[in-house]
Amino acid sequence: MTVDLSFIELSEYVASHFGHNIAMRQFNESTLCIGLKRRIIFRERTITICLTIESATDTEITLSYNAGTGMDFIMRVLLNWLKTHRGELMQAISITEGGRIIKLNLALIPRASAIAEALSLNSIAVTSDSLRCHFSIR
Repeated sequence: MTVDLSFIELSEYVASHFGHNIAMRQFNESTLCIGLKRRIIFRERTITICLTIESATDTEITLSYNAGTGMDFIMRVLLNWLKTHRGELMQAISITEGGRIIKLNLALIPRASAIAEALSLNSIAVTSDSLRCHFSIR
């Protein structure tokens, strides 16, 4: 079974739930670049992070990101925000110190665990306009 999550749908979800307008684009078949416009010192700048899907299994998604010290700071701020506002997700997310590796344990995310009971995630690919997830029925 294949499920496509379009960049438009994902961007609209982020905008409606978190109030941020993001832009997504494919870098290659395993790397997604996400841009967020922010006003920084009297100028609008786009902050971009590229996430590479290192692996995807039925229980865990491993991502890596390649960015400088500034992005490491932003990731720490994001984690602190998650701890405060979405504490239930924090047990499912781990970021290695200095390694720039993010692991998502799907079994520990309430909504994802229900899906994982019925479907097994085989792979995730980045297309020109979506994230393409391949599942098999358990």
